[in-house]
Amino acid sequence: MLHYALKRLGIAAASAFAGAAFLATTPTALADPGHRWTGFYAGINAGYGWSDRSVGFVGDAPADGGAGNLILNFMTSGSTTDGTYRKHTYSLGNQGFVGGAQIGFNWQLSPHWVFGLEADLQKSEIDGPASRTQTLPADLGSVDLRLSADNRLEWFGTARARVGYLAGSRLFVFGTAGLAFGRTEAATEFGVPGGDLVSAIGPSTNLFNCSQPNCMAGSTSTTSVGWTAGGGFEWSLTNTVSFKAEYLHVDLGDQRVRMTVVAPATGNASIDAKFKHAYDIARVGLNVRF
Repeated sequence: MLHYALKRLGIAAASAFAGAAFLATTPTALADPGHRWTGFYAGINAGYGWSDRSVGFVGDAPADGGAGNLILNFMTSGSTTDGTYRKHTYSLGNQGFVGGAQIGFNWQLSPHWVFGLEADLQKSEIDGPASRTQTLPADLGSVDLRLSADNRLEWFGTARARVGYLAGSRLFVFGTAGLAFGRTEAATEFGVPGGDLVSAIGPSTNLFNCSQPNCMAGSTSTTSVGWTAGGGFEWSLTNTVSFKAEYLHVDLGDQRVRMTVVAPATGNASIDAKFKHAYDIARVGLNVRF
């Protein structure tokens, strides 16, 4: 009888030890049964975007029959005495609200690694107007000239891969990269704010004449494709609802706008502007897995 009791006690102790070892090696699964990241999800997000990219201007020269180059020289230094072109650029401090929705799918490959695909579409209020005024020398009439530029990101979307590490069962830290696309508006304008006469810019009295706030103008809207990359984290609030915070850099390439003479201004002139569309986005959101 004693031998039988000791044998049963040994079996029970061995079973308890095996159970404790199993618990120690699988804490995530047993502490949080049923919590998995694999599956479809959808959600909403909101945040803020900014950019400090530049717009550069290039004008046609009198040798080509236009006064655009000379106008830019006036805007740069108030003088065209050397007749050469000096590069003219603005820094556009674009900023504004962004918000939208996302949908995706995750695969939990192991207790610690998750791979996913996500697509999102965003409404954007990121806008960046800038202008500069230059007063001509007294011998040219002390006239004020103004050159302005504006660009706006109307909407954008991304299609990205996400790869990340599970720091515990509920915290997903990830990097992300993929395709970006969006629609941008860009506009430029040159004029004489006070309506003073700017006459005979260039070697010919017919080259350019303007006495209005809007002497030259141009605008375009375009849908572009580029790239995006970033990272963030996602925290499960419940087994189906999670909170996320992320940063994305979105680059949609360049956009060109040509300014031409606006009636009743007369003469020949054109100025090409090149906008660089690259934005930084910080946003938070909620996802629901199903």
